[in-house]
Amino acid sequence: MQINESEKQGITVLTLSGRVDNSGAVLLGQAVESALDGGQHRFVFDMSNLRYINSQGLRVLANALKRTQQHNGNVFLVKPLIERNIK
Repeated sequence: MQINESEKQGITVLTLSGRVDNSGAVLLGQAVESALDGGQHRFVFDMSNLRYINSQGLRVLANALKRTQQHNGNVFLVKPLIERNIK
């Protein structure tokens, strides 16, 4: 998994690509915590190149939303289309 972070007009944009598995969720959580600790409370998660996210990754997103809303911020997801292989 790769995370690219940028800022546009006071909004932290985290562009995610690849797969968010357990180790990816830890990295994502660290990126979110770092931005929150830096005073950022508005996030865009660009998931257009994300192929998979597990429950830990979803928990990171839910916690980000909860924490940002405590400071009148918000979280937006861009193109959360995840392919799922069912066998």
